Amino acid sequence: APVGAGALSRTTSQDLYSKLFERDHLGVASSTEYLSRGAWVERGAQFGTFGNSAYSFEGNYRSDPGQRPNNDFQETELHLQLKQQITPNDTVYLRGIYYDANGGDVSQYYYQTNANLGLRTKETQEPILSLGYNHEWGPGMHTLVLGNWLNDKLSVNNPTQPTLFIIKEDGVTPSYVQPITVDLTYQSKVEMYSAELQQIWQRPKDTLIVCGRFQSGDF
Repeated sequence: APVGAGALSRTTSQDLYSKLFERDHLGVASSTEYLSRGAWVERGAQFGTFGNSAYSFEGNYRSDPGQRPNNDFQETELHLQLKQQITPNDTVYLRGIYYDANGGDVSQYYYQTNANLGLRTKETQEPILSLGYNHEWGPGMHTLVLGNWLNDKLSVNNPTQPTLFIIKEDGVTPSYVQPITVDLTYQSKVEMYSAELQQIWQRPKDTLIVCGRFQSGDF
């Protein structure tokens, strides 16, 4: 969509009356939820549209102490979006996302005493970047290019990780399997790149889309 066709902010675009504000302006939106057990969620956005430029900066924060020991969870997410109309037929788009989350054992149990009191997890995405370009050759005929970069890190610490231990009484042939617990320290890193090319032909009675995507990454 061209600049000004809609608010870039996800917080305001979901509002029933967001169409009333699609003009040059600055805007601020905020929402807070609080629960009696001490959990709260804060969502905020600062956005604006000026002529051929539009931007949006949003933040989401969630903190929950949980309802049993080691049931806490904390999450932070930041979004930045920029859109610029370079010429009447050319538009560029940039999006950046930062994400950080950490917590304990948030799984649901029928018996709450089965919860893991030592499990800790942490995940960060710093950042996720997307860069797009749109060229309009004529009414209904567009060429779009999009590039993405994902950088994700995950760590898990579990002092009571269940596992199976193979017992070989003669040192060679497995005799039986013994369930045991071990101290698990796990880390992973994912870095991925992708590029997409899309051509759109839109006519009164039909639309044709031809696209291709390349993706590569390391785990």
